[in-house]
Amino acid sequence: MKNKGFTLVELLAVIVMIAIVASISVPIIISVINDSRAKSYDRQVEMIKDAAERYVNENALEFSENKVSVETLKSTGYLKADKIKNPKRPSEELNGCVNITSSGNKNTYTYSESC
Repeated sequence: MKNKGFTLVELLAVIVMIAIVASISVPIIISVINDSRAKSYDRQVEMIKDAAERYVNENALEFSENKVSVETLKSTGYLKADKIKNPKRPSEELNGCVNITSSGNKNTYTYSESC
């Protein structure tokens, strides 16, 4: 009777190969995920700054502050999302402010996570 199956050496060789592939691929996958989160965060910040710029331009006569909160942009309809998640920390929302700096006729918009 012939025994069909794998030897212990063959099984160990397969396990070692899988471990090598995993040790190479896992850091690459983690790096790709972190890069995607950073890009998503940057896109959301740009969206918030664009909404703040539209808010300031359309409410120029009433606007006298040097910052606009994300909550204000949500409540006035300039941001549609109810909750804007922070891709870097998914359990948190982006609830910061956009600071507005005027120099001549040009405004500069910068996002800050704290108001």
